[in-house]
Amino acid sequence: MSAKFPKPWYRASRGVWYVTLDNRQFKLVPDRDAAFEQYHNLIQGNRI
Repeated sequence: MSAKFPKPWYRASRGVWYVTLDNRQFKLVPDRDAAFEQYHNLIQGNRI
């Protein structure tokens, strides 16, 4: 059984993207492309 890899998700009520890493929720930016770029930085070890 493989582990589920975290990925960003959109919270419409707040209009921003989030990702959960290591049981911590990180608020990303409202723009989808910029949020995924920010997400890639997070998984590479560069915390916000």
